[in-house]
Amino acid sequence: MNDFDPNLICPLCGIRPALNDGKRKYISREHIPPECIFLKPCERITVPACSECNSGTSKIDEEFKALLGIYFDYNNEEYWNKSLKTIHHQTKKELKAKILNEISSVLTRVDGGAWGYKIQVDGEPLKIVVKKIVRGFYWHITKSILPHDIFLDVCLIKQFDSLDDEIIGIFKNYGASINIGNGQFEVLYAIVTDNKYASMWLLRFYNKDCFFVTIDPR
Repeated sequence: MNDFDPNLICPLCGIRPALNDGKRKYISREHIPPECIFLKPCERITVPACSECNSGTSKIDEEFKALLGIYFDYNNEEYWNKSLKTIHHQTKKELKAKILNEISSVLTRVDGGAWGYKIQVDGEPLKIVVKKIVRGFYWHITKSILPHDIFLDVCLIKQFDSLDDEIIGIFKNYGASINIGNGQFEVLYAIVTDNKYASMWLLRFYNKDCFFVTIDPR
C-alpha cells in the first residue's frame, strides 16, 4: 500500500496507533461513512484505524442511522422506514429506549404559519459520527491527521433551511466533492492550502444538505 506508515496514528481519533501487522498491511480499517446509513450497497473509502475506532462505534453508528431517519421523516420514506426497523428491532431495545427518552416535542410555527410540533433529539451522537466522517475524509484527501484536540464545529442544517449563497459560492469556486453510492452520500470540501487544517465541509445524505462543519485552527 502506498499510504502505509508503520508509525501512523489513527486518523479517526488522532490518539491511538493505527494497527498494522508489521508487513506493510493495516490490520484494522474503518469504512467511511458507516455502512448502516446506505439503502443500497456501494463502495466506500476505508481509513486505517485503531481497534477502538474500528469496532467500538457500531452502537453509535446505529443510533446515527435512527436519528437521521427522524431528521428525514417522510421526506425520505424509504430511509425513514429503514430507521424505524432499526429502532423497533427486538435486539435494539436499549437503543429504542434511549431515543424515546431523549425525544421531546416543542410547539412551533410550521409552513404556512400554522402551529405544529417539532421533534428535538440529542445531537451528540450525530456530531460524533459526523466528526469521524470528516476526520476520515481529511486523511483520505490530504494524508494528514487532524490533531485529536482540534475543534470541529458541527452544525445540523435544519430540515427546510439551506446554506447561504456565500458559503455555497466558496464550495463551488474553491472546493471539490466526493460522491458515494450515486447520491446516497456526498461530501463537499474546501481546504485552505496555506493554513494547515483550516477547512469547510458539507455532508449531504440522499441529496439533502445535512451537516456543515468548519475547522479553524486559529
